[in-house]
Amino acid sequence: MPYKHFSNHMEFARTYPDIADIEVLVAEKGTIGKGPGLSTKQYHNENMVGFVPCSHPTCHNGGLNLAQIIHEMEARKQDRFTGVRMCTGELQGHQHCPNEFHVTVKIKYAE
Repeated sequence: MPYKHFSNHMEFARTYPDIADIEVLVAEKGTIGKGPGLSTKQYHNENMVGFVPCSHPTCHNGGLNLAQIIHEMEARKQDRFTGVRMCTGELQGHQHCPNEFHVTVKIKYAE
């Protein structure tokens, strides 16, 4: 399914005018990078990004496509998503990056 791309909070507001409020929690898990547990990031309307980069030091082009998750939610008028997505990148030697992203998204739609 093609999705509406955005890269920052201003593009997000223009792309999704029917989303009044959004809360996103992304917990990156893995064993290499910034250490076990890696990082947890929070996003809202004011700091929204479309792509969360992977923190694995040898991962290439990896991360979480948050824009795609939000697009799929908006298309279904879904107000909550909880799930795990694998990193989209590759390590040296064309191995899939082992890091994963635990994602929770809450959306409040404009009335």
